[in-house]
Amino acid sequence: MRRLIRKKHHYAKTILFLICIAALSFVGVSYASWNSQMEILTSVTTGFLDVYFNGWATNSEGLQISLDDAQRLMLVEGIVEESMTEVVTQTEEATIITADYSDYEGSFDYSIADAGSADAQLAGKSIQKDDSLVLEETVGEDDRQQIRIKAGEGVYNFEIELQYTNKP
Repeated sequence: MRRLIRKKHHYAKTILFLICIAALSFVGVSYASWNSQMEILTSVTTGFLDVYFNGWATNSEGLQISLDDAQRLMLVEGIVEESMTEVVTQTEEATIITADYSDYEGSFDYSIADAGSADAQLAGKSIQKDDSLVLEETVGEDDRQQIRIKAGEGVYNFEIELQYTNKP
């Protein structure tokens, strides 16, 4: 009798074990079927910068400003001449008229716009110029950048490169 109870108990454990394996297999097959029918459609795009000069002006004689077709390159050309003013000196014996030469001073304004999908901010600036040329940068009216040029008579070259990046 004891042996019969032990066989029944062993037989019940085996059936329970087989039922658990079958149930686990069924759950796995069901999950695999459900998972293969799921689809996730997504699209990821990045922003872009489209920085360009949207305005410029000069209030100096002798400076001509032009932009390339994409409005990303500003070319500033001109003849830099010293200005001459007459100095009149009166003495008892004579009137002496002399010329006083002063260095050229001029300026131009520009503004930057961004037509891209990401907001742009100035990340850096690279200025290459002749040693005897003085360039001063200021912020003018309406956040327009202003470059003031001071130089004696001669030929000068300068290049200002503005590097932009997206705002974090």
